Amino acid sequence: MLTKIRKIVFPLLGLLTIASLYFTYQLRFSFDFKQFFPDKDPDNTFFQQFVKDFEPDDNFLLIGVHRAEGVFDSLFLAKVHDLTLQARDLPFVKSTQSLTKIQLPVKTAFGITTIPAIHCDAPEQYANDREKLLKDPRFVKNWIDTAGKTLVVLLKTRDSIDLNAAEILMKSVDSLVQTFDFQAFHYMGSANFQKELVKVEKREVAMATAIAAILVGLILWIIFRKWASVFIALTSVGLGMLFFLGVLGAWGRDLSVMSALYPVLMVIIGTSDVIHMLSKYIDELRRGHEPNEAIVITVKEIGLATLMTAVTTAIGFATLITSRIIPIQEFGINAAVGVMVAYLTVLLVTLAIMPFFRVEQLIQLREGSTRVEVLME
Repeated sequence: MLTKIRKIVFPLLGLLTIASLYFTYQLRFSFDFKQFFPDKDPDNTFFQQFVKDFEPDDNFLLIGVHRAEGVFDSLFLAKVHDLTLQARDLPFVKSTQSLTKIQLPVKTAFGITTIPAIHCDAPEQYANDREKLLKDPRFVKNWIDTAGKTLVVLLKTRDSIDLNAAEILMKSVDSLVQTFDFQAFHYMGSANFQKELVKVEKREVAMATAIAAILVGLILWIIFRKWASVFIALTSVGLGMLFFLGVLGAWGRDLSVMSALYPVLMVIIGTSDVIHMLSKYIDELRRGHEPNEAIVITVKEIGLATLMTAVTTAIGFATLITSRIIPIQEFGINAAVGVMVAYLTVLLVTLAIMPFFRVEQLIQLREGSTRVEVLME
């Protein structure tokens, strides 16, 4: 009977793995920090009305371009001016500005007129322009640095730019800036922040997963002293994490700033389940039961207990749906799903793999009690 079940489980795990890999690549990140404030909060309501009446304060992208010898050079200023003009055609950009375009009002005998902040086509006036700009608090540290070696190009972007638009914009901006061969350049703004935050989030998820896997492997080695047990546990936990991400991708869920907690959650739940399963299976083998018989006993006795644990844990996470903060609600729902995915994955993997190993392959046999058993007494 179990042989027939395993013939179904292995292809099922293969199909789930392929599907999960596909849907994992569909996952998107979301960094709408406004969701962390309750909708009906008075302060949040006031802020939203303020933004509606005026505009957001993060609808910009700053490009700082640097020249070590100083910005007052005709070739460098021409590049900055061309960058300012060409950036107007980039996606999601509404307008651009820099010192090469700014005009200063001047009162004359004939009325108010304007002159350029920098006379780009008149190098003989650069010294006067530099002295004037670096003494003007409206420009220094805003459009030009105190040393006169960096200029800022301002791109006013669409309001409330999302991650997808931010990625498109930053890719377009980077391609354009690269064509001018500046000595150095830097970005600051909402679009760049979201792009960089995605990198940080991916790195944190990968690092948390790797560290958790190493620690789990080390602990399992200390407990069982056999690589077969470590392999079964890490395979179960790894597939559980993959299936969980696949479920989120197929469900259309976005990963938020709290997603770095998912690997830790999956490792904790999955490792706990697999240790219970392995320990019971090994105990039954030691009692003289055949592998198939030991698996049946393990599933009946430990499978039900771990199921109850998984269900109560999932219910505990699901209670976060009562929170007024949307990302916490989503984390609670996702975590509840993850707990159940981890349990089902461990059940399937252990059911399929454990019967292939003998007791001496799963744990180091010794006469008398092991160190762990002595500590537990």
